[in-house]
Amino acid sequence: MNKMAIFFSLLCFCSASSIQAAGLEFTPWFGSSFSTNLKSSTNTSNSISLNNARNYGFSIAWQDTPNGQGMLQINRVTHDFTSAIDNKTHSLDIIYAHFNGVAQFKQQQYITTVSIGFGATIAKSGATRKTFPSFTSALGTRYEYNKHLALVTEARVYASLIDKNDQLFCQNSVCSAKFGNALWFESIVSVGIAYKF
Repeated sequence: MNKMAIFFSLLCFCSASSIQAAGLEFTPWFGSSFSTNLKSSTNTSNSISLNNARNYGFSIAWQDTPNGQGMLQINRVTHDFTSAIDNKTHSLDIIYAHFNGVAQFKQQQYITTVSIGFGATIAKSGATRKTFPSFTSALGTRYEYNKHLALVTEARVYASLIDKNDQLFCQNSVCSAKFGNALWFESIVSVGIAYKF
């Protein structure tokens, strides 16, 4: 078992009593994502654009306090980019897995949410897969139709701590791209439906 798996197992264990006491809320969502450019592997002054991609995800949350939630969140996005090395289209598949704390500011049925969290970015390009530590923050809204159902919107940013010289984009000693900086950013705008059990 790797370090990230142990880390998430401990988070789940530590949160188990809160989840059992407060019930669960399940939220599937979809949206659009926008990311930092990559760099050419041969000329770092040249940028490689990633397409703006669809993202899909879900969260499982529990009411920790009257105005706060704990949340486990999974988000998936796939970007395409064209390498200057071979002029072919390559993909960058990303899964974000995070534990979040969510503050809720209520105004009758309308709620503003502020969220921060930490976890992992799991990135795959070609046959290579890497895991990086990451941080996330978000600003969102909830409109509660009743005590079980709510419309959720959110603007979220992910910051992943990566190694600029990582070989994620390399196959057989040929690198189609590379990360440009030690922090790699992705912003996501999404909408979903929250159902509370």
